[in-house]
Amino acid sequence: MDKRVVTEMLDCSNRCDRCSSQAYVLAVLDLTPAQQAAGQGDELYLCRHHWLQHEAALEPLCGLIVDETHRLFEHIEPPEATELNSIKK
Repeated sequence: MDKRVVTEMLDCSNRCDRCSSQAYVLAVLDLTPAQQAAGQGDELYLCRHHWLQHEAALEPLCGLIVDETHRLFEHIEPPEATELNSIKK
């Protein structure tokens, strides 16, 4: 089962648990019943920077990963060739 989901469910009210920037990744951890009974949280909201920093360690622990990092690059258009030439001069 693929645990990565691409959606549009996160918004500007979702903040990174590490730095309070806007969260673009929701990582839902697979907790054991003992961890759940101990009141450990099962959701982590992370900005792209902190997700990339901790992805290798967190991914095996997650049952679901909502990844909306693509939204950071949706509205960026490449510069025109004429704009690039003027920058070089």
